[in-house]
Amino acid sequence: MSALQLVLLLVSCVALAALVSLLVVVRRHRRSERAAYAALAEADAARRSLEATLDQERSQLDALGQASQDALLLLDANRQVIWANQIAWDLFRDGKPGLDQSFISVVRDYDLNQAVADALASNRQMMRQAAVGERMLRIWATPVESFGTVAVAVQDVTELQRLGRARRDFVANISHELRTPLA
Repeated sequence: MSALQLVLLLVSCVALAALVSLLVVVRRHRRSERAAYAALAEADAARRSLEATLDQERSQLDALGQASQDALLLLDANRQVIWANQIAWDLFRDGKPGLDQSFISVVRDYDLNQAVADALASNRQMMRQAAVGERMLRIWATPVESFGTVAVAVQDVTELQRLGRARRDFVANISHELRTPLA
């Protein structure tokens, strides 16, 4: 065997070893690629499951909002509106939704906003009553620690207060009328 043949044999062996090494790398890459695809498919299935759960939870929250007579809002820790029922939009924004807006820009009242701020600061439920325009509103703000949110319920008590005044006036008039003949 000549030197040239020996060099060619040596080069062939090195090329063959490089080819085998390349095949091993390709196989490993394909295995890891299949594992990555499997992990991706698993993550996608988990995402779809979480989206379905989220849709179900949102539907339940919307149903609760529709069943309520009061304006209900859910605020994040920065007092941004993340959910509200239609009554809230009708009460404060003429039916136009205002998600991702600050609570103060939705209600446009300092006292209502301060009740929410106080509830967040003290981490306990706050109840206040405030005159907003021609209406008298009662607000309950309750922090939900586990979610870092604040649940807000607003009730329009204008008619109740008007009826209370009418009842007091009626009782005062009746007592006056009953006293007059006796005097």
